[in-house]
Amino acid sequence: MAHTLYHAKGCGSVAVQVALKVLDVPHRLVELDYDETMARTNKDTAEFQAFIIANPLGLLDWTRFGDAD
Repeated sequence: MAHTLYHAKGCGSVAVQVALKVLDVPHRLVELDYDETMARTNKDTAEFQAFIIANPLGLLDWTRFGDAD
């Protein structure tokens, strides 16, 4: 089971990122640009498409526990 952390600098996911690393939890980190994500100017990227499927409200930061894929 893999976990995904959707991260943008300055959004406060550092604590979650550290916890995942310290606890040696397998995970994938997807870095998004905050301004582009909020303005939806990056909506054609694969990262944004996966993010919006996992989190329809498009709020950052977001952790998806146990990816289905």
